[in-house]
Amino acid sequence: MQLDQSPFYRTVITPWYDSNLACYILVFFLSLVLLIAGVGIWVAVTRIEYAAFFWFPVMLAAMSAFVMGKICFRVVNRNRNS
Repeated sequence: MQLDQSPFYRTVITPWYDSNLACYILVFFLSLVLLIAGVGIWVAVTRIEYAAFFWFPVMLAAMSAFVMGKICFRVVNRNRNS
């Protein structure tokens, strides 16, 4: 990250893709992916013909939950330090 050129404060300039608004939008879309993965898990459990594909929605849910957790942790740390 770049530092502000002011010699008094030296605040960190956050890029647009790492701003709080961008993180909130990303968490929203990841929650939609998590919801879709939950529906996929439900379908794979209830339908015997899709039982072989159970691993895909589980991995999709795990990856989206992991990224969502990392983004939430980043936003909380940024707001706590500010």
